[in-house]
Amino acid sequence: MDSYKKYMVKKLAERNHISQNIIDTSVDIFEKGYIDSIGIFLLLAEIEVDLEIDLSFEDISALPIYSIDCISSVMEKKCQ
Repeated sequence: MDSYKKYMVKKLAERNHISQNIIDTSVDIFEKGYIDSIGIFLLLAEIEVDLEIDLSFEDISALPIYSIDCISSVMEKKCQ
């Protein structure tokens, strides 16, 4: 698992008081109840600060951000 996925799994596990081991990075994090529409923007803001990645509205709105895998993909593209 790459570092972006690990970071997001850790954050979602902490927010939901669950084990990191049970989080599947390919599932819809909204449907699973790991995060809601406000929480995703708070998480993205944390990502920007903690990992020093500048995520624009275009980055976020252009791609699906329903799973850890999808969000990680956006982060990887921004850091290339």
